[in-house]
Order: sequence, then C-alpha cells, then structure tokens
Amino acid sequence: MNRIRLAKIACVIALFYAINVSVALAQTLTTIANLRSVDYQVEGLIQANDGKLLGFDHGAPSSAIIETGLNGGLAEVYTFCSLANCADGYFPQGIFQAADGTIYGTTMGGGANSKGALYELSLDGKETVLYSFCAQSNCADGWSPYSAPAPSVQGGVIGTTFGGGVKGKGILYELSPAGKFTQLYSFCAQTNCTDGAGPVTSPFQAADGTIYGTTNLGGALGFGSVYSFTSEGGLVTTYSFAAGPGGSSAEPTLIQGADGNFYGVTLYLGQTGNGSVFKLTPQGKFTTLYSFCTADTGNCADGAGPIGLIQGSDGNLYGMTSVAGSFGGGTIFGITPKGVLTTLYSFCSQAQCMDGNGPQSLMQDTNGMLYGATAAGGAHGHGTAFSLSVGLKPFVQANPGWGKVGGVVGILGSNLTGTTSVTFNGTAATFHVVSDAYIEAEVPTGATSGIIQVATPGGTLNSNFSFQLLP
Repeated sequence: MNRIRLAKIACVIALFYAINVSVALAQTLTTIANLRSVDYQVEGLIQANDGKLLGFDHGAPSSAIIETGLNGGLAEVYTFCSLANCADGYFPQGIFQAADGTIYGTTMGGGANSKGALYELSLDGKETVLYSFCAQSNCADGWSPYSAPAPSVQGGVIGTTFGGGVKGKGILYELSPAGKFTQLYSFCAQTNCTDGAGPVTSPFQAADGTIYGTTNLGGALGFGSVYSFTSEGGLVTTYSFAAGPGGSSAEPTLIQGADGNFYGVTLYLGQTGNGSVFKLTPQGKFTTLYSFCTADTGNCADGAGPIGLIQGSDGNLYGMTSVAGSFGGGTIFGITPKGVLTTLYSFCSQAQCMDGNGPQSLMQDTNGMLYGATAAGGAHGHGTAFSLSVGLKPFVQANPGWGKVGGVVGILGSNLTGTTSVTFNGTAATFHVVSDAYIEAEVPTGATSGIIQVATPGGTLNSNFSFQLLP
C-alpha cells in the first residue's frame, strides 16, 4: 500500500522536483533503531503503558507487533500467521492499548474467513481473535479493515472495513465489551455513494458518542468524504473532496483538535496536487491551511504527499510528508492552526539515507519528544525508528480520554515514580503508581471535565487534552 502511494506521489511531482541541499535542517534527529528485513516497515507507533513504543510490521505473511525502547532495541511481541491458514490474521493495520494493558488491533487478511480479523493481545503475548470478518453471507459484515480500531465510550471497540457491507463498499462497526459485533452503518447506501465508500483510516469517537471519520472514495464528488455518525441521526457527510491529479482520491486523514475543530491532511489535492493540510469546523466550513510543493518552494523543499497528522502538547500540529523535501526522502513538519508551516527535518540528509527515507509513522511521547519510523533507508535499507526533539515539554495523557465517576482511568507519563497527587480539573483523586510511565486513578466524586494534573518530584504535569466526564 505504502509503496504504491509513494510511486504515485513521485510521478505527480516529477515535473518540477529537483534536489537542493542548501536548506539548513531545523532540528537534530536521532536514529534509535535500524530496521532489518525481519522487522521491516514498523508503522502505527503508540506509547505503551510500560513506557516503551509499540508498532506493527505488516509485511507478509509473518507480520508482527513490534516493541522498541525509547533508546533502541527491538522485540517481536507477537508474530501473525502462527496458526494454520493464518486463522490469527496477517497484514496488521493498526493498534491501540486499553487502560488494562490489552492491545486491540485489526488485520487486513487471515482470520477464520481469510478476510481479516479483529483481535486482542494480552500482556503476556496471547492473541485472541474477537471477530473474523466476512462471517455473514456476501460479507455483509465487512471485509479487510485497512485501519486500526479505536476505543468506544461504551468500553468496546469501533472501526471500519474497506469492503463488504450491503453495497460492498465498507462498513462502520462496533464490538461491545461483551463481544457482540454490530454493523453500525454500511457505506454507499445512498445513490452514487454520496455517503462515502471505502474507508481506510481509523474512526474516532467523541465523549458525546458521535463517531467521526473519513472515506477514501464516494462523497458528493466521488473522491472521498468526512462523515459523522450517531445512533440517533445516522451518518451525515460533513464534507466531500474533489479529485486530485489524474482523478485520484484525496486519501484524507482526520483528527479533532483541542479547540473542537477538525484537522487533517490529504495525500493529494492542494494547489499543486501534492497534498494539503486542512481545517474543518463542526459546522462544515472547510479551509485549506497549507498546500505542499507550491510554486514559491519550486524544488518541493517543504515535502509532498502528507500521510499523517497529530496535535502536539503545545497546540500546534505535526506531521510528515512521504516524499520530496530538501534531500528527497520526505519531511517532518510543524504547522500552526492558522497555517504557518515549518519544516523540522528533511530525511536523506545523511549519506546513503542513513537517517531514513520515507517517514510513515509519527507520534508524541509524554516526555515531549517526537518518535517515528521510516519505510526505507538506515543501516540495513529497511527503515529506521527515530526520535526528534522540538523543545516540547513533558505532559500526561489520559487513557482513555473520558470516564465516569468511580471509573478507573490510566494516565500515561514519564518519571511518575514518587507522584504525590492526581487531580481531575482540581478535584483530588485516589491513585496508584503502576510504573514510572503509568498511573491508575479513580475518577473522583465532584470531578468535572477539564485538565488532569499530576504532581511529581520533578514538577506538575498537565494533560495534553481535557479529560471528558461521562454522565
């Protein structure tokens, strides 16, 4: 999938791309691991409850869940296709970790019906398939999830599949805490698929229960859409994308910012068709914040083909471009919510791309650092895992970002040993320090939605997003 995207983007920018090595790099990148063929292409990095980083290798057929420390070292937590006929799945597409440490993920292939699986992975590395897709006639329950599942406010899991459903164009699903699988919506239910088709990115749920996401196809113009879904109101298309170069879809990704607005990137689109960063208000007002590889950057020093976006603890947005940049290997960039972009690092600045080539994963650790992985380059040519300091301060992060009074919430952080207090918007909570990187806290009576504060020997840490109290 990534190789196809890279090739398409390279063709788009070929007419005006030229290498220019005169631009100074804004930050210093540190390679923490050189990936080998056995751990080829680590993607989807997240901060684990033990302070390490978790990701996945979706090579075929024996793909794996990969773990790495912040200072290096690689280990396989689980290797897929360990069962006959790959009944445990293969081609993993993304993961998240629940407060109790259980990892949830999807595979695009394998499972009981060879059409993908939703699974959980325990702390001791035991995998259990929770649902095998295409269990129903004509795959009405979907096939081939192309993205990670996400936690639901009900305590279960939500996600999408690329195909299957009533019209064969993918579904939005939910798995309850009791293990009941429910198809929430079957895409392309409307004429000409104006409601979207073929979702390839993870949906996410707000505290009020609304689910948001994007589709790769369909929409009013046929090239992808942004949607919202509630059980009461069904699916609403918030925005429809126009065609990219050569009639390609926008391939959008989406996050919700701390200000309540939505931000995302398109792989294509923008003024030159090389991708863009956009803002979308809850009311549906769409604004292009930045177009990559525009005329004033001639040689695409700012990169092309953005494929990811996160919001940092400083409120700014951070992402990566898969190709171009000053040295041709892609970039890491920062951009303000108003659209001022800064290139933080250009890959392939080192001889033989020893610093990596083609970034494909980016996240912020609670120590403030950015971490990620590249698809190629490095000492073995199979990519790197890296860290990048951009001067952001440490923080804490609730896992999940919502909860009810009396419920237990995990709090990710760093240097948490010796913590003396935890408060939810000023209300003191009882807590237990599980490790230097993780705290379990009970949502206290009298708590309200707001910032979580953790008092440690090194100072008070604030949560990067407001915790949302559920009724």
